[in-house]
Amino acid sequence: MTITISTLIACTIGAFILGILLANLISRSTMISRSVFDKLRERLGAIQNELDTRLAIETELRNSVATLNTNLRSEQKTNQEQKTQIAHLDARFSALNDAYVKEESQNKTQQQKLESHQYLMDDMNRQIAAYTANN
Repeated sequence: MTITISTLIACTIGAFILGILLANLISRSTMISRSVFDKLRERLGAIQNELDTRLAIETELRNSVATLNTNLRSEQKTNQEQKTQIAHLDARFSALNDAYVKEESQNKTQQQKLESHQYLMDDMNRQIAAYTANN
């Protein structure tokens, strides 16, 4: 088989055209891949920003929860101290009230005795006045 120049030229032109088409296809596929890559990179950046924002919010919420727990424990401690103080004051009030009732009872008794003695003194003064008037 003999290859003629015209066949060789035709094969060379065909190979050249095939090379141009192949280069064009590779270039387009690279361009498409590059645009897809750029879009994916932008999307990845957006997702990373969103995750950073969510992480910051989560950290802030955890700090808020920790602060609220600290405040809760403080309030519970204060509440317990107040309950203890109220119980102490209630006991003091009860003791003072018992003492007051006792003093009031003694005062009534003494007042009754005083009235009785006053009556006896008035009676004695009348008897003395009657005795001195008769003598």
